[in-house]
Amino acid sequence: MALLRTSLTAAFAGLLSACSSSGPLTPHQDYLTAAGSDTFSSIEQEPRLQGFIALMNNFTPDSIPAAVERAYAKTFYFNDTFHSLQEREDLTRYFVAMAEKASTSVQFLDFASTGDDILLRWTMTLKFKVWWKQIEVTSIGVSHLRFNAQGEIVLHQDYWDSAEGFYYHLPLVGGVLQKIRGGVGANQ
Repeated sequence: MALLRTSLTAAFAGLLSACSSSGPLTPHQDYLTAAGSDTFSSIEQEPRLQGFIALMNNFTPDSIPAAVERAYAKTFYFNDTFHSLQEREDLTRYFVAMAEKASTSVQFLDFASTGDDILLRWTMTLKFKVWWKQIEVTSIGVSHLRFNAQGEIVLHQDYWDSAEGFYYHLPLVGGVLQKIRGGVGANQ
């Protein structure tokens, strides 16, 4: 049944992309078309996710401290490819600084869980300014969240393409990374 659903989803996605006149898709649009938004379970079905979703849906400097305290255990492991943190105070400072420098919008797609572990799929749009340039980036990712008996997050590991989703869009750095990526695996 799952194979049939996957095959039908892929065929429908191919049909939609063939009929599209908007030009080539971005990497996150390609992913969403291929994977669909109902691959796993709906986020509304999981009460443990609600504190985390509330934090990310109202990601403002004023709301972050209380939301982090509700969603995360006092000590935990957090890694988003930029920082590794282990205490609420550090995570709160990091998130507040991020919210002050960038507009963040997250769309949660779905999740899969086993026991205390949840894999949560999402897309995130960041809007920020680097030097003279206003940048808007949308990326896809998965967060691995583990919860303690109190329903607090004790592990938060994000998996996403930080080069495509962030670094490529920076002046100078982006060009260098694109050259490097273009050279890796290229026929010599």
